[in-house]
Amino acid sequence: MVTLKMRCRYNTNKQRGITLIEVLVAMVIFSVAISVGVTTLGDSVRATRHMDTQTYAHWVAQNKMAQLLLQPEWPPLGKTDGEIESEMGHHWYWQSTVKPTSAKNLRRIEIRVSLEQNTDNSLGYLVGFVGNKQP
Repeated sequence: MVTLKMRCRYNTNKQRGITLIEVLVAMVIFSVAISVGVTTLGDSVRATRHMDTQTYAHWVAQNKMAQLLLQPEWPPLGKTDGEIESEMGHHWYWQSTVKPTSAKNLRRIEIRVSLEQNTDNSLGYLVGFVGNKQP
């Protein structure tokens, strides 16, 4: 009589599955990847908000410059400051400085815009020139 021995392709003595250490290593890698992603997303949101605020400040400075250029009288030399109530969701403070130039009928206007009063930390800065409208 012929006996057949069946051989199993897999060794049944070896352990199958994932060990606890492999699971822990995978969890550490996943948690590091998620924390880096969340940090990057937070930095991106902060940068976008800052750019929005700077853009709004520049618009406020442009509006103030347009007001100075459209007024009928020549702006006096010196510093002037003021505030704008709630423009684009913020309370803005502006400061304009009018300086003489080497040209007799031309003045330089510098406008700084910030979110805090009496600060050197301006978010918007604009320089323009205005000519004397009277002969």
